[in-house]
Amino acid sequence: MKTVIVLLMMGLGLNSIGQDTTSITIGNLEIMTKDSGKMNFSEAQKACEELGDDWRLPTKAEFKILCENKDKISGFENSWYWSSTELNAQAAWVRYVENCDEMLNQKRVAFYVRLVRTTKQ
Repeated sequence: MKTVIVLLMMGLGLNSIGQDTTSITIGNLEIMTKDSGKMNFSEAQKACEELGDDWRLPTKAEFKILCENKDKISGFENSWYWSSTELNAQAAWVRYVENCDEMLNQKRVAFYVRLVRTTKQ
């Protein structure tokens, strides 16, 4: 039953977490034009898994593309966002979109999430 509901929601442009999946493609990176909300690192990874279709957190390097194209992508909060780049089991890198600063932070802290996926070319 859950599979049927998810498929129906995807047909409406939504997924199992109720997210609008409108996106923009820059190079070989497809980027959602809306945030997935604010969550800790494990919640962010779970949201990616629930969405499926290869959506994931951007790497530190990919996040630089998001920063450079923030006006084109739009919809960013003036805040920190998770990257998928981990230091260890307790910490991962976050980026501040406005100036692309980066820092390590504890995974239990909630930050915004913007999902990406690699396009098939």
